[in-house]
Amino acid sequence: MHTPFSPSSVDDAAAARCNRLLVLIVALIALQPFFAGAMGRFLVGIGFVALIGQGAIAVTDHKHPKILLRVLGGLAVLGLVIHTVHPLDEHEGYIFVPALLAVFVGYVCWTLLGFVLRGHARTRTRLSAALCVYLLAGLAWAMAYVVVFLADPGSFSGEPVDALQSARATDGQATDAFPVFTYLSYITLTTLGYGDITPVSSVARTLVMLEAIGGVLFIAVMVASLVGTRDDDR
Repeated sequence: MHTPFSPSSVDDAAAARCNRLLVLIVALIALQPFFAGAMGRFLVGIGFVALIGQGAIAVTDHKHPKILLRVLGGLAVLGLVIHTVHPLDEHEGYIFVPALLAVFVGYVCWTLLGFVLRGHARTRTRLSAALCVYLLAGLAWAMAYVVVFLADPGSFSGEPVDALQSARATDGQATDAFPVFTYLSYITLTTLGYGDITPVSSVARTLVMLEAIGGVLFIAVMVASLVGTRDDDR
């Protein structure tokens, strides 16, 4: 059986898998601000489970099964199910869910990046995979910010973060942290930076700085790589 990212199958299987993954990522990012409460938590959880499944499919090598990928994906799904069915009120209990998601999404992102840089596929297939890498990186950083916030609520300041802290002080839950830090992540990744959320602690500042640098470098490297490959194909 051919591996999904081998030269003989990459232009069909990899393209379809990356396109499906891209649609799921965009849908999750675009729709999650409109869901709230128990139903919203359930729908976002389902979206993440679908994203985990498609992410695993996109990078799984059938010839050499990736045990680490399956373990990370399984743990992430288990954490989401537990939190969806029985919300974890205390941040010490909730923190493992975004941590597992950050590790899994980061692993998928890194694997796809290796595929893009190898350059075995046509340009349009690599472009689809590169878009997935870019958007997945934003999700991974968002989860990292949630982990930092739950570990130290004073790591970030600003009106959206103040609202989160007030909500957690009232009902003990931090389930609305994901939309807030997803916003921060993509604003940072694109180096737009409105300034309504500010990193305060040294850990938060370091993460924001690394994401901004990574976003700029990714665009530069990907444009150069894709243009170089296109010139070689002519």
